Amino acid sequence: MKQTFKKLILVCFLALIQGVLVLNAEEQILQQRDQSIVITGVVTDRGEPLSGVHVSIKGTSLGTASDNDGKYRITVPGKESVLVFSYIGYVKEEIIAGNQTIINVELIEDAQLMDEVVVIGYGTIKTADVTSAVVSVKSENFTQGSMRDIGQLIQGKVAGLIINTTSGNPSGNSSIRLRGNTTLHGTSTNPLILIDGIPGDFNTVSPEDIESIDVLKDGSAAAIYGTRGTNGVIIITTKKANADIRSHVSYSGYLSTQAIRKKTEVLDADDYHRLISQGVIGASQDYGGDTNWFDEVSRTPLIQNHDLTIRGGSQQTNYLASIKYNNSEGIFKKSFRERFNLRADMNHSMFNGKLLLNLGVVSRNENSSSFSNDVYRWVNQYHPTIPVKDAEGNWYEAGIFEVGNPVSRIMEADNDSHSQFTRINGTVTLKPMNGLNLQALISYSKFNSHGGSYETSKHISTVLNGRNGSASLNANQSVNRLVNLTAEYKNQIKDHSFTLLAGYSYEDYDGRDHSMNNTYFPTDIFGQHNIGLGQAIQRETTFWDMGSGRSINNLIGFFGRFNYNYKNRYLLMASLRHEGASQLYGTNNPWGTFPAVSAGWRLKEESFLKDVSFVDELKLRAGYGITGTQPGSSFLGVATLGYSGAVYTDGEWIQTLVPTRNPNPYLRWEEKKETNIGVDFAFLKNRVSGSIDYYVRVVDGLLYDYTVPVPPNLVNTTRANVGEMKNEGLEVLIKTVPIKTGNFEWNSDLNFSTNKNELVTLSNDLYEPQNSYITAGDAQIPIYGPTHRLDIGGKIGNFWGYKVIDIDNAGKWIYEDPKTGNAVPYDEFAKTEENKMILGNGLPKYYLGWNNSVRYKNFDFAVTMRGAFGYDILNFERMYYENTKTHQQYNRLTSAYDPVFGKAVLNNDVDLEYNSCYIEKGDHWKIDNITLGYTFNAKNLKYVDKVRVYASSLNTFVITKYKGIDPEVNASGLDPGNDSRDKYPTVRTFTFGLNVTF
Repeated sequence: MKQTFKKLILVCFLALIQGVLVLNAEEQILQQRDQSIVITGVVTDRGEPLSGVHVSIKGTSLGTASDNDGKYRITVPGKESVLVFSYIGYVKEEIIAGNQTIINVELIEDAQLMDEVVVIGYGTIKTADVTSAVVSVKSENFTQGSMRDIGQLIQGKVAGLIINTTSGNPSGNSSIRLRGNTTLHGTSTNPLILIDGIPGDFNTVSPEDIESIDVLKDGSAAAIYGTRGTNGVIIITTKKANADIRSHVSYSGYLSTQAIRKKTEVLDADDYHRLISQGVIGASQDYGGDTNWFDEVSRTPLIQNHDLTIRGGSQQTNYLASIKYNNSEGIFKKSFRERFNLRADMNHSMFNGKLLLNLGVVSRNENSSSFSNDVYRWVNQYHPTIPVKDAEGNWYEAGIFEVGNPVSRIMEADNDSHSQFTRINGTVTLKPMNGLNLQALISYSKFNSHGGSYETSKHISTVLNGRNGSASLNANQSVNRLVNLTAEYKNQIKDHSFTLLAGYSYEDYDGRDHSMNNTYFPTDIFGQHNIGLGQAIQRETTFWDMGSGRSINNLIGFFGRFNYNYKNRYLLMASLRHEGASQLYGTNNPWGTFPAVSAGWRLKEESFLKDVSFVDELKLRAGYGITGTQPGSSFLGVATLGYSGAVYTDGEWIQTLVPTRNPNPYLRWEEKKETNIGVDFAFLKNRVSGSIDYYVRVVDGLLYDYTVPVPPNLVNTTRANVGEMKNEGLEVLIKTVPIKTGNFEWNSDLNFSTNKNELVTLSNDLYEPQNSYITAGDAQIPIYGPTHRLDIGGKIGNFWGYKVIDIDNAGKWIYEDPKTGNAVPYDEFAKTEENKMILGNGLPKYYLGWNNSVRYKNFDFAVTMRGAFGYDILNFERMYYENTKTHQQYNRLTSAYDPVFGKAVLNNDVDLEYNSCYIEKGDHWKIDNITLGYTFNAKNLKYVDKVRVYASSLNTFVITKYKGIDPEVNASGLDPGNDSRDKYPTVRTFTFGLNVTF
């Protein structure tokens, strides 16, 4: 707590010092000028007053805002001062003060939507010239409130980009998926995330530091990144220092709290007493207590976030620095995440702008403690009549198999993780001639983490095993180095505009890790911090281990791109990347070539549409691109040996070496070949705009492990590029401005996406899989077995199990025979693989997002909504906690004693099993984020530019028929739709925030 307090004091102190320095400097400048002028006026739009228009003096931090009547008042230093009138959605207006004392301004709506710039690979391009599926989200459209990571800023705002938050753990991360699954055994299926051109993730920088997020969705846009762009590219641009920025200090902070979105309805002590009196449960199950285990392990958490940003400098040298402190408590005791972030960005211009230097530093320090998922399972399973402690003050342990006191599980264990991430990057840009830019980007990133856990001698796991304490330690370090060299030339010859780009990229990774575990400690005093005290080795037990490892790989690429524009009407973009990866060392061809081409036709510039006033933009585009995915492990193309067990010979133990991998010199990249056809449109002065995209992705050369004979092979499996997978889908984005007046504006965006997946084949002339399907998922102990099956020719996400169609009067399942469709009684049904069938699918067929923002005078209101439809969920809680056979050992859901299918309660003799009864429709509509804000009129505040307060809620409300905690469940991998019983439940977040600019 002392360290936390010191950090907060430091933040406040720096804010105060910088604010005073800047404001004093500005005031001194004004005092040195004799001829100050007071200017008043009204800002309008077609006669309607505009409130909230920012009126500033160019080159200073002085400014004001128009009031509800559009009126403003500002004092300028002299006649030469330039007033700048700026407002979102309108063209910026600049007026020299001169001798005027009244300046009325009518702002014009910015109809030049197509002149906006989006970020693409190694550069930027005007929206009008984009020929690929690229979507840009600006900071003013981000979701507001308490954000766990950057991903939540654009959740539900980009068609085809699925960002899920399936856990309330403060240390958890968002999951990402763009346009379906693309691999079985490759590397991560996440899109490539670039932070200012450098690979990172959604936690590299703070959400408050982000200026814009651009998503490259199709192959023609992402191919210039080669292997890293297979799953799409998310380009994150941070807030930067620049020559036009005014010196100022801004603070943003918020306080949040959370509540579980939906509690699991389990039996309480009164329910137990009732069931005992009815003879359903034996009297021995009443332990005399009345405990709500959820309340015992949970709390009302507090989340605080403070962010301070300082900007300043001159036309030649300018800077931006931001510091952030975040402390997020979890809804369960002992779970938290504390972060301290620092980011700095500095620009320097030399030789009349011919040479530009940029230096950036990012640093993140994090401390966290995670929450054991077993505890939540025990909360639901432990009897409510069991007291927390016995009469002697010891933890009450009832001796129930594999379930213990959840409070003792938390209080008698400690775990923590500490990490430090630092990134230093520099960019040198040389402009030797008009149109030519030579640039070098160098980045060095280092991540260190260490952590551990300790279970005391009173912890149930050490008590049961007689280990008298258990400690573990782990640490890892990774270093990433990146060099990008690019040369870009732009020119226009009459009606022909073109851009040429050539570049070289080198990236390497060096990771190390080590871990150790020990048991049998003489004391709990030191916890994990004196692991050598453990006596597991001396006692010759197996309750200890240690390990370490190192991984090194690199990636080298040469790339180029050509953009062509004829009369702003016909557009062409072509790119090529030639890339080599160390993971393919030993293969015949470790290099891959990835071409892409796309074209666009701006129909609006044709004579038949040029004069059609209600059409602002209409563009057809089509693209094709190839990207690759390298194998996730190294040395897969060569034969390898590994250490196995030891043998005793000649009086000593000798470690043996055995073959571990067959050579495969034909191993290559998985290649994704994607075709995208789209249309961009804007009508009615951009009051209606959007895009429609249809894509087909074919992944060729899917990696899979095949069974092979021994001999002639060294081992019985070989990984080879044989399979083919196909994804296709439709994406629609519609942006509208239904109402826009001086005091009132309503923006409404709608996005829709669908994806269809198929595993086309897993065989060729040389390799054939043992089965015509792949199984995935785990039904967990004690049911065991897979939950999903992916058939060749089928789609990812199919649930595979026994189908029940009814229940008899005795409370036993009645099944459907998959061959005949006939009903089969419980006692006559054979639990074999042949009697399983497809029960549903865990991947949504459709996603829908609807985002609305409203401004009325100084009030702003925003609602983010999103939904998923046409999919199923396996409810693990119902599967385990609605079975009555185990009610003597474990607590149950209240629904366990409801009649199944409205007929009978499940019989006590029916075993736990995975069947269709526990698969539910997951369709849902989330009213996710609601934000209400108010911006105060700061024109009478001498040193304050802007003050805004807001309140928001996240994961606010869900409309669904799903009976589980949250229908937003895992949708990645080969087993989507499994809603695990052992998890950190999702939460609802309430936030109050403040933004101030000085």
